Amino acid sequence: MRRVIGVLVAVLVVGGAEGLSAQRGGGPEQGGRRAQMEQMIQARFDAMVREQLGLTDEESQRLQEVLSGFGEQRRKFSQSERSMRRQLMNIGSGDELTEVRATEALQARLQMREEEVRLFREEQEALVGVISASQLLQLVVMREQLNERIQNIRGGGRGGGPPQGRRPGGRPGDVFLER
Repeated sequence: MRRVIGVLVAVLVVGGAEGLSAQRGGGPEQGGRRAQMEQMIQARFDAMVREQLGLTDEESQRLQEVLSGFGEQRRKFSQSERSMRRQLMNIGSGDELTEVRATEALQARLQMREEEVRLFREEQEALVGVISASQLLQLVVMREQLNERIQNIRGGGRGGGPPQGRRPGGRPGDVFLER
């Protein structure tokens, strides 16, 4: 499994410069290449999941349907989380940080974590209807390994510790590659 994830990571590294250019506004053609690369990585990850979990065609299709159903929610959550992080970094940079602003920021962060757990729980409950608990655990581990490697490639990793902005062991539902 590590070898297959390593291949996926290698694809990211080879196409990483194109993806970074697209992220920085490198134009529509580079954005298209990034989308193609993400689709290719997703397809390989899907094949790896199917193989590692021993899924039939029908089980694999049902799994993808459930994951797709949560994909938009995950993207929205990720955008909200990035926005909140930027806001937290900016608190106090211009105005004086008051206890009220600090309390509001902490409350917003708590609500974000609660939303993350809710989304993770709902997805897990839906997936247990498709695959067994042991298969689900394998899937969660595979997703976390892939996400950790992607974060390290993006420059988030620091000498042996968890990637920047992440708790050791990853976060529940930390998935950015989904259908």
